[in-house]
Amino acid sequence: MTDLKNPTSKDTVLNVSGVSKRFGGLQALSDVGIKIERGQVYGLIGPNGAGKTTFFNVLTGLYTPDSGSFQLAGKSYQPTAVHTVAKAGIARTFQNIRLFAEMTALENVMVGRHIRTHSGLLGAMFRTSAFKAEEAAIAHRSRELLEYVGIAKFADYKARTLSYGDQRRLEIARALATDPQLIALDEPAAGMNATEKVMLRELIDRIRNDNRTSQITSLSDIVVGCQRWCTKARCVDMHGITGIV
Repeated sequence: MTDLKNPTSKDTVLNVSGVSKRFGGLQALSDVGIKIERGQVYGLIGPNGAGKTTFFNVLTGLYTPDSGSFQLAGKSYQPTAVHTVAKAGIARTFQNIRLFAEMTALENVMVGRHIRTHSGLLGAMFRTSAFKAEEAAIAHRSRELLEYVGIAKFADYKARTLSYGDQRRLEIARALATDPQLIALDEPAAGMNATEKVMLRELIDRIRNDNRTSQITSLSDIVVGCQRWCTKARCVDMHGITGIV
């Protein structure tokens, strides 16, 4: 991936520039920049190996970049750890689903709220009234999010028992539980059938229309119909970001 330049805006959610990442002799990212405006669904489209997931991993703190400048809603952040990036306001889903398989759908979403909680270790140990009230509020909020993504009826089901499409929805609900300003969806439609893809697109549209968050979406090999998924998209290949779709 190489340089990407977009128009400036007073309402920019994500603004990164000069991002590079090397793995030994492989230059995976080279001087990459991207700017996402509030309310956009921004797509990165390209084949496997183009660098989309590497870019996501750098943005969200899984990989430490070799260089780069990172701003979220006008404030600088350093993608050196996943929890600090999540606290700053970026949540993500994964190309391969990462859920707690033996926990219920409700518990999975509740986990996503931990960075917004205030009760400390002592409160949890002694189960203070403040801790109990916060735990009840977390459960209530998590049920609301399960309802929002359309899987409230599965709240008490273990995550591993949900269908593939519903597990994808559960990941999005967990991401929303962090109260993000930006969600990075890595290949969210991978492995879905046609019906599940339509339902996912409707959910992405709903999130955008409700002004909950901006989104950056990685879509591999989906060129036909990409305009139905994204408000703006860029093509990516082994030589970099090649143009606007």
